[in-house]
Amino acid sequence: MFEGANKSLYKELIVPGFEDCDIALNVWGDCMVPALNSGEIVLCKEWKESFIEYGYIYLIITRENHRMIKYIQPGSEADMISCESRNSFYKPFEVNKTDILKLFVIKGHIERSAM
Repeated sequence: MFEGANKSLYKELIVPGFEDCDIALNVWGDCMVPALNSGEIVLCKEWKESFIEYGYIYLIITRENHRMIKYIQPGSEADMISCESRNSFYKPFEVNKTDILKLFVIKGHIERSAM
């Protein structure tokens, strides 16, 4: 799924209602609080459409291997997207669509409440 990743690190995870998801990964940081909290697991499906459905939360992987979880909105120009955090401390920024290597829509998340 991720280029250069060690496949032995991956485990199959089946969550009822999310069987169509491709990957699950941990959230780190506070930029998406309160929508997503650090330590939660997000369930992601690769977005393969030629258009972007704005207003949803996505995992964005750029050609430079930057990975971020953001709301996506239209950018200031047709070839740009605006990446927005839920936490208002973080300001929106734009990414050129051609810089996106992979895009995954966040279909859900799992919160761990005990060890």
